Parts: sequence; structure tokens; C-alpha cells
Amino acid sequence: MIKYTHFFGKSIPVDLDRVTRSVRTAKLALFFFLFACISALFHPSEQLASASIARQCAFWVVGFLVYFFGYRIILVSAVRFATWRGWSTLYASGPVEVTNLIAAALMFAFAKLIGIPTDDTSDLIKFFAFNIVLYELGTFCYIAYADRTMYPDIYAPLPQPHLDREVFLPGTTFLTHQVDFIIAAANGVEVSSNGRTVFIPRPFGQVIADLPIDLGFQIHRSLWVARKLALKLQSDGFRQFVQVPDGRRFPMARTRKRAYRDWLDAIKIRS
Repeated sequence: MIKYTHFFGKSIPVDLDRVTRSVRTAKLALFFFLFACISALFHPSEQLASASIARQCAFWVVGFLVYFFGYRIILVSAVRFATWRGWSTLYASGPVEVTNLIAAALMFAFAKLIGIPTDDTSDLIKFFAFNIVLYELGTFCYIAYADRTMYPDIYAPLPQPHLDREVFLPGTTFLTHQVDFIIAAANGVEVSSNGRTVFIPRPFGQVIADLPIDLGFQIHRSLWVARKLALKLQSDGFRQFVQVPDGRRFPMARTRKRAYRDWLDAIKIRS
């Protein structure tokens, strides 16, 4: 996860998958629409106010669409770039102000096209400054308050594994819920728990079949990791990986990403 941070100090966790899904939701569109309405009602531009109601409505409808869809593209691109670079923090003002600049240029051209006056430079500057402040405030409100309200599942405490009793992993003295990871080895598997590793001369598939779905996830054809590790995926460029307690990092196979999302849904239901 990357921290999407406002310069006032608030932040929310984001990754490419979450951003791609959230920018398509009606909740986010309504949030943008609210601030578009505030801008339309309270903007300081006398030039825009002097235009006919029809021209003003056309200006704000097109402006909303340009800003909303433009921000979606820019935000996803920014998160993709930050993930590729391995950044842990992405400042929200970057995507917001890039969107403001592009929207300002396009809407200036559209205003001239439909006959809204644009000759008073000071009026344009006031209008642009008003919207910069408004959308920075909107971004802060979203990060500090709205995101938690619209997507509460992201902030819910992690459900704990469902265990009716303590169970030992066959062939070891390790309790199943204390196993950190299991990795395939020649003629068997290596099982690690609390810094200790043992070898079991059994096929990898048979060993992980003994483990309940709640306890962990197979991120690769030869690696199973405990739930506490699987829920803390890290990013390095375009790859996602898990870092195990001994410091080694193992990438998640691309073919396992859909199964990972299904697993997340399954453990929430079971818990």
C-alpha cells in the first residue's frame, strides 16, 4: 500500500487495485459533484456570472465531466508511477493540481467557444485561485473524513483466524496458526515458525491442503504464507511481494492475483 497524503498531514492507504475500483464508483462521482455545485454557486467570477443561464449550465456540466474523468486518469497514472518507482508516499496535491491546470486550460477554451467573456485577466485569476483552494479543501475532506465513510471495509480491524482448537501441523511440533511460511524444497517442504525451520518429506500440495483457508494464502506455486504476511503485501515497481520474517522477499505470481482477491473476500465472510 502507498500512503496518499495531504500536506495537512492526513493520509489514506491506496494501491493500484483499490484506486482503479474506487474511481469508478458512484460515491466518488457524487463527492466531486458536491464540490462542483459549491464552485458553481459561490465562485467569484463576474464574467461567468454575466453569461446566460444556459451557457453557465453548459460550462459547469462540461467542467464537472472534464475534471472528474481527468482526475480519474491522472490519479491512476500517478499511483501506477509511484508503485513503479517504489515510493511509499504520494502527495495528493500532485494529481489534484495537475488536474486543475489541465481543466483550467480546457475550460478556458470551452468558455471562449460558447461565448462566455474571458477578457478580464484578474477575474480569471480569482476564479482559478478559488477553485484551487476549494479542491485542495475537498481533497483534505476526502482523505480525512469521506474515504473512511464511503469505504469502511478498508479500515475495519483485520478479522482473526477462526480456530475451534489448537492443531499441530502434521510432521512438526508447530501449531498451524503459528506457521509463518511453507516453501517447496527437494523431496518435501520447509516449514518456518517463530524463527525455527523444519523439513517435512511430503509434497507441497499435501502439506498446505491440511491448512484452513483462514490461516494463509499460496502466493506462488511453491510458497504459502501466513495470513499476517499475506495481508501485508508490499510493492516494488509493478510487482507485489511478501517479506518473510528472515528478511527474504517473495513475489506474488501474476496468476495468483485474482485468487488473492477471492481469498480476501472469503476470509471476511468466514470471519
